[in-house]
Amino acid sequence: MDPITEEILMEAKIIDAIKKIVPTAKNAVMKGDAKTMERISKSLPKKDVRTIEKEALKKLPGFREKYKNMQRMMIRNPNAKGIENPAALIGAVAISMSDNVTPDMIVMKLSDAAKNAQKMVFFPGDVAILKLILLIIGVLLIYVTSGAVILPAVQYLFTGMSMLLGLLGKLLDMAAKMIKSGREELPGVIDIFKDLF
Repeated sequence: MDPITEEILMEAKIIDAIKKIVPTAKNAVMKGDAKTMERISKSLPKKDVRTIEKEALKKLPGFREKYKNMQRMMIRNPNAKGIENPAALIGAVAISMSDNVTPDMIVMKLSDAAKNAQKMVFFPGDVAILKLILLIIGVLLIYVTSGAVILPAVQYLFTGMSMLLGLLGKLLDMAAKMIKSGREELPGVIDIFKDLF
């Protein structure tokens, strides 16, 4: 099989996986379904913020500048309060994957995520994680619904998608643990959140 055909098949597999996983994950989060979140997180890689920062700096061209710009935007954004760095990271990875995704789109997705997160508080301190999960889901859905995946970005698609899916896996795992420990014993919740960084 020639490299271009292989790349197209790889892209189709990634998009197909996201089309199946992401809506299910969103449903589980909106319902506070810890079992489904756990099941999905087991099928995904798990990466923390530091790991993704390092990978993106090495593998995504122009990432450093995009990340700095997103950090400046997130510091000024009231919806990003308390999650400025991971939200900026998600935005910078998304922008690095395609020229069709802009900082304004990321800000809009964060605003939507913040509105939805405020509606569904399952446990103390959960809004930050909910915002991040919903932001990643919103960003991933851009790629599978609006045709944002275009060539020259295809070569960075797998890299960026695996980073975002890795962070989503980690966050879903944390959210499921927080729902369970929030129902049983509240002090464990803060320790779980520290695990993100």
